[in-house]
Amino acid sequence: GGGSVIDAAKALSAMLVSKYALFDHLEGVGKGIALTGKRLPFIAIPTTSGTGSEMTTNAVFSEVGEQGYKKSIRHDSLIPDEIWIDPTLTLSCPPLQTACCGLDAFTQLLEAYLSTKSSLMTDMLAEKGLQLIIENLDAACGDGAHDTDVRGAMAMASLFSGACLAHAGLGIVHGIAGPMGGFFDIPHGVVCAGLVAKANDVTLNALIRDGDHTAIAKMAKIGRLWDANSSALLSDKESCQQLIAKLYQWQKQFQIPVFSQYGMQESEIDKLVQVSSNRNNPVALNQAEIADIIHACL
Repeated sequence: GGGSVIDAAKALSAMLVSKYALFDHLEGVGKGIALTGKRLPFIAIPTTSGTGSEMTTNAVFSEVGEQGYKKSIRHDSLIPDEIWIDPTLTLSCPPLQTACCGLDAFTQLLEAYLSTKSSLMTDMLAEKGLQLIIENLDAACGDGAHDTDVRGAMAMASLFSGACLAHAGLGIVHGIAGPMGGFFDIPHGVVCAGLVAKANDVTLNALIRDGDHTAIAKMAKIGRLWDANSSALLSDKESCQQLIAKLYQWQKQFQIPVFSQYGMQESEIDKLVQVSSNRNNPVALNQAEIADIIHACL
């Protein structure tokens, strides 16, 4: 299945041989009991291309409500024994879900690429994964939905995104998406797809303000992947703006739902801002900037 199903399988494999309850192991809200590493064998077979959960050491669980949370159990043993990537299993994934999952993978790749914890290894995987999504997302959501080469490219990009986030961490989008998933019953892919354009827009302005040319150059490199020939004439700032413009275009093209459709109200933004985190964003955003990101997606 998708990320939620694979995470459930991870937890089942560990909990069926444990004397403890799942909650006892949840980070931040449980009893802090560490997993032992003992588990039943399992195979991960993704049927969506988004979370990359098949490549990560954690499994995410949430309880939605006023005191809701979205937390993980974590252990190196939670990586599956085998991962089967079969693009034919993703052919029936509908356009909106394909788009939201694809933009989740894109977000994970871009955030890991720009992360303060990025490395040469994660950068190489992230660049390739981002290129695969740039070249195939439109087709996967349209005329190429039944093309196994297109779907296979999206599946590999998702797998790469899981590997990248596991080693380089994530940024502001996931710093907002985590607590938002605890407060509201909203699919994670919808949150990432809704936030990614505005979040990078605000992040770019903050990078320019702080004079962080290294992160700007990396963002520009991804912006140039859409059209290498014409993009060669653009400045780094213009290439970054090209990336952000494409993300806004995708948001409109794929008709990504606004968050108010899931019950979120403007009066709840401040509460969400208070518990959101910059994580490994290349620049620390202040609360007003984080609020601006969320408000734009409401």
